[in-house]
Amino acid sequence: GVADGRVVPLAQTGERTERRAPSVEARLGQITIEPRGGPLLAFTPLKSNAWEMTSRELRQAVASQEALGMRTPVLQQYKVELHHKLALALSALAVAFAAAPLALRFARSGSFAGFLIAVTLVFFYQGFDGWFVVFLGYSGWLPPVIAAWTTDVMYVVLGAVLLARQR
Repeated sequence: GVADGRVVPLAQTGERTERRAPSVEARLGQITIEPRGGPLLAFTPLKSNAWEMTSRELRQAVASQEALGMRTPVLQQYKVELHHKLALALSALAVAFAAAPLALRFARSGSFAGFLIAVTLVFFYQGFDGWFVVFLGYSGWLPPVIAAWTTDVMYVVLGAVLLARQR
């Protein structure tokens, strides 16, 4: 038999055979396997979930899985998280855009009312974001772009409506 490329005598027949084992090369975050048909590159991240991965790692994982023709729930999760990273970075602007007209409306109630409104808006943002991204996005009920950006768009539209009514 063959073990790690070394020739090992077969115990029962007393014969010696030589075969080359397929080469396996492991690097940080990816595995390269060279089977008989030619090289195959598949990116397998070392992170336990898409949330821990950088945008670059997510793009590489999505491109690799799409090149191999894979259509898995993990690929859907990677696509949603790739869009969600940018949407989450802009979430503070979306919440502020919705909070500004409410703060103006309740300005006479005191600073505690404004604080309470802000906390409530953030609480609902977290709930809607989890609902759209985790439940509807990861499960594939919504396309990745829509699942990732829906909460931000809802808050910007809410802010625009409230601002228009304020005038």
